[in-house]
Amino acid sequence: MWTEKFFTIYPKIVNIKAHFRISPRPRSSENWENCQCTDLVSSTLHRNFCVVKGCTANPSTTFTLFKRARFVNITGVKNLDKLQESISQFLSLFDCDLVPSSVTIDNICVSGSLTNNNINLSDFYKCFKNSKDYRLDYNPLRFCGLSIGFQDPIYKKRKIILFHSGKFNFVGLKCASEIRLFHMELLVLMRDFCTTTTKEQ
Repeated sequence: MWTEKFFTIYPKIVNIKAHFRISPRPRSSENWENCQCTDLVSSTLHRNFCVVKGCTANPSTTFTLFKRARFVNITGVKNLDKLQESISQFLSLFDCDLVPSSVTIDNICVSGSLTNNNINLSDFYKCFKNSKDYRLDYNPLRFCGLSIGFQDPIYKKRKIILFHSGKFNFVGLKCASEIRLFHMELLVLMRDFCTTTTKEQ
C-alpha cells in the first residue's frame, strides 16, 4: 500500500558546479605565480589554466581559472550558502583586486534514498515509458540506473536517476527550490507506480 513514509530520507546536495568571470584578468607572469600556495592550498599551473584546491574549509572544493577567458569554474561545494564565501576565499589568494561577475550555477547534484530498497525498474519503465510528461531511459546492460527526464522545456536538462536499491540522484538542477520540486515529482511518480502495480496484481 502506498504511504508517504516511502520518503523518509530527504535528499541532500552532494555537489554544486558553477562558474563566474573575473575582472581584471590575472597576468600570467605576476598574479598567477603570486597565488599563495601553502601546505593547505595547492595550485597546479597548466598551459592555459590553473587548478586551485584547499583554499576553503571544504578540501574538495576545486577552482579552475582559465587564463585568457577570465573564466573560473568552481566545483565541490556542498552548500549553496557557502558558494559566495568560497569564491571570496579563492579571490583573496591573488595580490590584485579581482572582481567576480554574477555567479551562474551550472549543476546542482542531489542524492537521497527511499525507504523501499527493492524497486523493480523494469516494471517502473513499462509503467511510464509512454507518458507524455516524462522521458525514460533504461538499459540495464549499459547502466544500472533508470533515467527520468521531463518533456517540459523548462526542465529539459534536469533528470532523476533512480536505482533498484531505492537510492536516487537529481542532476542538472539550477536552484534550491528545484530540490523540493523534484522530490515531490518523484513522490508522485512512486505513488502512481504503486497504484498501478497494485491494480494489476
